[in-house]
Amino acid sequence: YFIHPTDNSYQVFVFKEDIYADYFEDLLKGETIEYERHLDDAENEILFGIHKKYQKQAMHSNFLTHAKFRRPFIGNRLVKYSLLIITFGIIIFAFVGYLRTR
Repeated sequence: YFIHPTDNSYQVFVFKEDIYADYFEDLLKGETIEYERHLDDAENEILFGIHKKYQKQAMHSNFLTHAKFRRPFIGNRLVKYSLLIITFGIIIFAFVGYLRTR
């Protein structure tokens, strides 16, 4: 997002994919936020102009949109749980070592 170049009382939220933009628009409608949608063909982007009085709700909707479609940090379940088990094992060994030195 960025501040509108000609009217600084508006923020512009940018999305490159239709599914993101449609979900964001649904959230804005659910919050009854006034907005203007524009398709920039040159950059292949979907722009939303939102007044700053709705900034907090619009930012929340933007975060929810990106959270919905983000990929997991560690996508493979085997790797994810292996890292958890190894980390837990290291913590246990550190705790046992601490207790033995006392």
